Amino acid sequence: MKKCPCQSNKSYYKCCGVYISGKEFAPTPETLMRSRYCAYTKAKINYIAETMCGPAAENFNPVEAENWARSVKWVGLKLIDTSQLTSNDTVGFVEFAAYYKSSGKLHTLHERSEFHLINNHWYYVQGSNATSKSPNQTILK
Repeated sequence: MKKCPCQSNKSYYKCCGVYISGKEFAPTPETLMRSRYCAYTKAKINYIAETMCGPAAENFNPVEAENWARSVKWVGLKLIDTSQLTSNDTVGFVEFAAYYKSSGKLHTLHERSEFHLINNHWYYVQGSNATSKSPNQTILK
């Protein structure tokens, strides 16, 4: 069983693969964030583009995104915080740290991402650099 890059300890096909393939929609902001991370590790940029709207989509360049995703070695993902208080919330936030190597150096993308529920589907709307909590916890991979 090949484990999912989102580090859920599930197989890819029983985890993020069902969302990236379009068979199901991510049911929560956290699930969408994990599947988007996974899509970057596999350079599935169509999924990235399809799961964003608003400010995130305005300046998105799929060619640049794919080139970048393929140029780095993905190391791991650490979920730091998630806030969707009830199932009725239409806005959710996920703070995470994604670790990758580029030019032999370890880098961290530490972001607080905002997600909106639109027509029963979650979308990534925007992200900001996060500094509220330390991402320097153990990398899960």
